[in-house]
Amino acid sequence: ARVRGLAPAPGAWFEYKKERFKVFRADVVEGKGNAGLIINENLTIACGDKALNILEIQRQGKKPQNIGEFML
Repeated sequence: ARVRGLAPAPGAWFEYKKERFKVFRADVVEGKGNAGLIINENLTIACGDKALNILEIQRQGKKPQNIGEFML
Protein backbone atom coordinates (compact mmCIF):
# COMPACT_ATOMS: atom_id res chain seq x y z
CA ALA A 1 0.00 0.00 0.00
CA ARG A 2 2.87 2.40 0.72
CA VAL A 3 4.42 1.79 -2.70
CA ARG A 4 1.10 2.63 -4.41
CA GLY A 5 0.26 5.42 -1.97
CA LEU A 6 3.57 7.22 -2.45
CA ALA A 7 3.66 6.93 -6.25
CA PRO A 8 4.65 8.88 -8.21
CA ALA A 9 5.92 11.39 -5.65
CA PRO A 10 7.67 11.21 -3.32
CA GLY A 11 7.86 7.50 -4.15
CA ALA A 12 8.95 4.45 -2.21
CA TRP A 13 12.71 3.96 -2.24
CA PHE A 14 15.64 2.27 -0.53
CA GLU A 15 19.40 2.57 -0.53
CA TYR A 16 21.76 -0.29 -1.29
CA LYS A 17 25.55 0.13 -1.38
CA LYS A 18 25.18 3.94 -1.33
CA GLU A 19 22.93 3.89 -4.41
CA ARG A 20 19.24 4.87 -4.34
CA PHE A 21 16.54 2.67 -5.89
CA LYS A 22 12.94 3.78 -6.42
CA VAL A 23 10.18 1.14 -6.35
CA PHE A 24 7.24 1.82 -8.69
CA ARG A 25 5.26 -1.42 -8.42
CA ALA A 26 5.32 -4.31 -5.96
CA ASP A 27 3.10 -7.10 -4.65
CA VAL A 28 2.82 -8.59 -1.17
CA VAL A 29 3.55 -12.32 -1.33
CA GLU A 30 4.06 -15.22 1.04
CA GLY A 31 7.55 -15.39 2.48
CA LYS A 32 9.31 -15.19 5.82
CA GLY A 33 12.58 -13.74 6.93
CA ASN A 34 14.24 -10.85 8.69
CA ALA A 35 13.05 -7.51 7.34
CA GLY A 36 15.18 -6.38 4.41
CA LEU A 37 16.57 -9.83 3.57
CA ILE A 38 16.46 -10.71 -0.15
CA ILE A 39 14.88 -14.18 -0.23
CA ASN A 40 15.08 -15.13 -3.92
CA GLU A 41 16.68 -14.25 -7.25
CA ASN A 42 13.64 -12.16 -8.30
CA LEU A 43 14.40 -9.48 -5.69
CA THR A 44 11.69 -10.55 -3.25
CA ILE A 45 12.38 -8.84 0.07
CA ALA A 46 11.33 -10.33 3.41
CA CYS A 47 9.21 -8.18 5.72
CA GLY A 48 8.79 -10.48 8.73
CA ASP A 49 5.74 -12.71 8.10
CA LYS A 50 5.19 -11.59 4.50
CA ALA A 51 7.43 -10.44 1.65
CA LEU A 52 7.50 -7.74 -1.01
CA ASN A 53 7.94 -8.88 -4.61
CA ILE A 54 9.29 -5.91 -6.57
CA LEU A 55 7.81 -5.66 -10.08
CA GLU A 56 9.15 -2.32 -11.36
CA ILE A 57 12.24 -0.48 -10.11
CA GLN A 58 14.46 2.45 -11.06
CA ARG A 59 18.17 2.66 -10.34
CA GLN A 60 19.44 6.14 -9.51
CA GLY A 61 20.02 8.09 -12.73
CA LYS A 62 18.46 5.39 -14.94
CA LYS A 63 15.03 4.78 -16.45
CA PRO A 64 12.39 2.60 -14.72
CA GLN A 65 12.59 -1.10 -15.60
CA ASN A 66 10.49 -4.17 -14.93
CA ILE A 67 12.26 -6.58 -12.62
CA GLY A 68 13.13 -9.01 -15.44
CA GLU A 69 15.10 -6.33 -17.31
CA PHE A 70 16.67 -5.03 -14.11
CA MET A 71 17.99 -8.43 -13.02
CA LEU A 72 19.81 -9.11 -16.33
